[in-house]
Amino acid sequence: MTELLPTLDAESRRRLSIGFLNFAHAIDHYVMLIFPTVVIGLEVVYERPYGELIALGTASFFAFGIFSLPAGWIADHWSRRNIMAAFFIGCGVSLVGAALAPNLIVLAVALFVLGVFAAIYHPVGTAMVVAAASNRGRTLALNGVCGNLGVALAAGITAALTSFIGRSWPRKATNFATTGTSMRAFSGSSASELSK
Repeated sequence: MTELLPTLDAESRRRLSIGFLNFAHAIDHYVMLIFPTVVIGLEVVYERPYGELIALGTASFFAFGIFSLPAGWIADHWSRRNIMAAFFIGCGVSLVGAALAPNLIVLAVALFVLGVFAAIYHPVGTAMVVAAASNRGRTLALNGVCGNLGVALAAGITAALTSFIGRSWPRKATNFATTGTSMRAFSGSSASELSK
């Protein structure tokens, strides 16, 4: 990204990096909460009760917690920036898989894979935010707000999109956003601390 934005000074690049990571935190929580909202409409599509369908997302939340351990280790031994690119691409691809799932088994697998890739953000993205921050307390507070915005907006945005456009479009729209953002991540790091 440094090559793409030669006119930005180091402070502007640092702020851009933090903003990008804050956006990633919102996306992280948003994508994890798409299914619990969409599942209400899936009762009609699959003619299954809510309790049976919501259980399909259990492995996703398990993976979201447990796979943070290897994600942090890999980032420490490889590249935080590249792992964050994998976060965006993996979330996007798994959301496409969920949107196009022909049956409940494929849907459950896609949700599990989503949990695996969404697990990347907290150990990797937070470490990148801390490394880039000059005022850590304020920066981490804003990062937390962004994550909570993802939580708060997930149900409303997903429900509105599901209501107006159809059941698979919210996931496709989120995939579009995460895939586009991942292309930005692959263009290079925007602060020297992030290139580890």
